[in-house]
Amino acid sequence: MNDISKNEIIESDEDTFEDYTSADGGIYPYSENVDLSKIEINLREDKISVFEIIRWTNKGKFVLDPEFQRSPNAWDEIKKSMFIESLILNLPLPHFYFNKDSSGRLVVIDGLQRLTAVLDFHNDDFCLVGLKALPWLNGLSKSKLEKKYNEVWSKIEDKNIPYYSIMPSVPMAVTYDIFRRINTGGTKLERQEIRNCIYLGRSTKLLKKMSELEEFSYITDSGISPKRMKDREAVLRCIAFSDDKYLRDYKGDLDDFLGEVMKKINLMDDNEICQLEESFIANLKKVKNVFGKNAFRIMNEETRGRINLAVMESIYSAFTSISAQHVHESKERLLNKYQELILNNEYLNSVKTSTNQVKKVTTRLNLASEYLGSDLC
Repeated sequence: MNDISKNEIIESDEDTFEDYTSADGGIYPYSENVDLSKIEINLREDKISVFEIIRWTNKGKFVLDPEFQRSPNAWDEIKKSMFIESLILNLPLPHFYFNKDSSGRLVVIDGLQRLTAVLDFHNDDFCLVGLKALPWLNGLSKSKLEKKYNEVWSKIEDKNIPYYSIMPSVPMAVTYDIFRRINTGGTKLERQEIRNCIYLGRSTKLLKKMSELEEFSYITDSGISPKRMKDREAVLRCIAFSDDKYLRDYKGDLDDFLGEVMKKINLMDDNEICQLEESFIANLKKVKNVFGKNAFRIMNEETRGRINLAVMESIYSAFTSISAQHVHESKERLLNKYQELILNNEYLNSVKTSTNQVKKVTTRLNLASEYLGSDLC
């Protein structure tokens, strides 16, 4: 077989943000006749002093390591020094943007490099270099600056920086849009990268761990790239669509659904997290036993095809109801049943077009279970 390139997956034709509509008719796009003066998004504008930034950081109020961000140390010492000089000169500064979670913590969406510059200088991690307007400060660390020019450090501490915080009440569609519009990292954020920031906690750690499992890498044949957290979204979708307690809440809005599942995982205790991980590994092993490196693909005589996430959801879900013993004893039979399944036009339609629709999700899950998901098949 001639395989097409790896790290390409087939998603829903509704999986781009630009096509987003909410389950209740859509926040986006706004109607042409909407009164724009009445559109309000719950963003709070305020100012924060450098002194408060340091105090809030020490109190754990900031989340400084959202994984979609560039490295916290992306700025070199010259760039950091120039920002400190801007504070001293009282130059106008761009807003910070924070996402406020339900616990009151502030996730840094835009401004991580500036915040890091302030904290690194406060911690004496670098000396000022390359200053043009205030060259006599070059070579000074914070402690030396404070000792020699205490009034200068006091001016830095008193400097107020404007910021916006996105409140928890902001609808998810709008939150996604804000993240995309204001992040200055230079790369368009993917949905799971945004989720990973909004729902930091047990779920983000678990998805990272699961996506790095040897079993997951093997059955996908490294066909889902980890670079933009596509692998973590694939894991999340397997978990979400294979559990009835999650699935009954699915209303056709994939983003909202997956976010809710991450919120529920964040509330699990250690034992529940351990059970979820063990079940995931056990199911991957069953899939591996039958499909090897060809799982979740619609194969034909020309190619084994790319990984299809809708197929992945349904096959993973079906295998949760098959015992490991049955898999071991009926590998060939299961492979034949799978070939019959992917020739079923109703199933093919449910995994190729409009795959987020409730009817399509129900159809593919039920058909996969009918063909594969019983020890009596």
